[in-house]
Amino acid sequence: MAQVTFNLSQSSLSSGWDPDAAHDAYWQRFAAGYSYEVVGGDGTLHDSLGADDPATGGSANSFQSDAGSLDLAPTNFRVDVSLDWLDATTARLALDAAWNSIKNIEVDDFSGDTLILENWVDVWVSLERDTDQEVRVDGAKRGEVTTGSGDDTIWIGVDSNSGDWNNIMKIATGDGADMITVTVATRDYSGSAFQAVYDPSWTHSVILAGAGDDVITGGRSTEIVDGGSGEDRVILHGPRDAYDIIEAGAIVTVIDTRAGAANRDGTDVLTGIEFLQFDDGVQALSGAADTDALLAQATAPSELQLFG
Repeated sequence: MAQVTFNLSQSSLSSGWDPDAAHDAYWQRFAAGYSYEVVGGDGTLHDSLGADDPATGGSANSFQSDAGSLDLAPTNFRVDVSLDWLDATTARLALDAAWNSIKNIEVDDFSGDTLILENWVDVWVSLERDTDQEVRVDGAKRGEVTTGSGDDTIWIGVDSNSGDWNNIMKIATGDGADMITVTVATRDYSGSAFQAVYDPSWTHSVILAGAGDDVITGGRSTEIVDGGSGEDRVILHGPRDAYDIIEAGAIVTVIDTRAGAANRDGTDVLTGIEFLQFDDGVQALSGAADTDALLAQATAPSELQLFG
């Protein structure tokens, strides 16, 4: 039996979160328990705070897969949310209302294999298990995803309504042979004319892949990537001659020189990366790992808002 533990907060103060502080430092109006119905059940309205609650046992926010899929809402701000168990180890948590009607979701434990989060502005996933896990986030403006030492797969589909506030994705996957992808959301979650309005350069990523042989695919943004130890590879979306590559000690800066929509990779500042994979071949790098030097020498920390 799998279990997922999560909480929601409806809104945020100021810039959403401070990358140097606790992720939820600016979150406000947290859910105070949930009411829900079991999908396909008899229509009984359950209370997650109840001692005999079939899904949580009164824990408030730890939901077990054997209770089935649920249509739920926070008791103190009734906005529709669905928790669907697609199989015994796959959970999908989705906001079934307008993007930003509930802004924030925190998942601090998940014992299944695949976790899918859809239609949340700010996502905070903090998992410490050593099993192989997959986390898929679709439609987020900002987020932080941390996993344990398994061979993990992280897929982030980004949406945003503006360049204001915080548009940062932080991903740390610990040890293991991990696959990390940051790209554009599968659809327009924010409600704007997505292709015309969303600018992928708004989104910046900090990726710490940890020990292991990792494969990292970024998007059209400024990204700081530390591959850690192991043989790590960054996937790029173009031929070798479309990029300027500047090596300065342990730091490698890769700049997509194409104009307009053809520029699919922006600027990547890398350390601990052994290979760059282009559409037409692979280039080996020295791969020296030095996270402190990476953050100190990167030309874009102020743009990344790493410090506020």
